[in-house]
Amino acid sequence: MYDLTGFANRKGKTSVKYERAYIAAKTLIAYFNLHQNPWEMVDVGQLLENYDLRFLELPEAIWGFTLQLDDTATTIAINQMLAADQARYVAVHEIGHIACAHPNQFHNCLQEKWHQNQQEFEANIVAAYLLLPHLVMATTLPPYTPSLSLSDPEIEDIAGHYLVPHDLVILRQELFNLTGY
Repeated sequence: MYDLTGFANRKGKTSVKYERAYIAAKTLIAYFNLHQNPWEMVDVGQLLENYDLRFLELPEAIWGFTLQLDDTATTIAINQMLAADQARYVAVHEIGHIACAHPNQFHNCLQEKWHQNQQEFEANIVAAYLLLPHLVMATTLPPYTPSLSLSDPEIEDIAGHYLVPHDLVILRQELFNLTGY
């Protein structure tokens, strides 16, 4: 379970602390029409077209990073040793940093450091919303039901189908339970 304290107000419907991530994700989904077919894996290629995407030999603990040198050049580097689901997640996580306008110029995605600070958590929220369509959650779970959760086989199926890490499915489920989206 993730500590989503502050994410929603008392009614559980309105984003408070992470509103920037929610708005960034919804904007990207609409602009790129990412969920036009929610039952197919989301095509993130168009999200990455404007960036210098590189697969590099990086230390094992570093999954990837985004380096913004100026307003015209942004490099997204992915550790070439990552599995396909991890690489896909890291690329979209880094897009999350860019979409949330995080002020640092260097964002580093570290292994097993999903929520080391608010900026990393916001980037994960963007990745969860982009890679796992709302309709998938809406047809799997009733909204605002934190007591209900996906079974391990359901998490495995969704993660495999959408080519994302299991933890991202769990985060997306918890976001859906809190916000209904």
